[in-house]
Amino acid sequence: MLFKPGDAVPEAGIYEAIHRAHREAHHVSIGAGAVFPDCNSCDGAVRFRFLRAAIPIDRDEDFR
Repeated sequence: MLFKPGDAVPEAGIYEAIHRAHREAHHVSIGAGAVFPDCNSCDGAVRFRFLRAAIPIDRDEDFR
């Protein structure tokens, strides 16, 4: 499933950001409840694909 700018982030984790043409796809981390952002270059054409779950380090019991 692909997400677009303005969609709510359903799960904290690592997502692949897929740009229209100006840049290769790359990985980003996004927290649950955030909103997927626009790209400054390809604007609304960027898409995001969930790769794997990841919790914020401040929520991990070893790092609190």
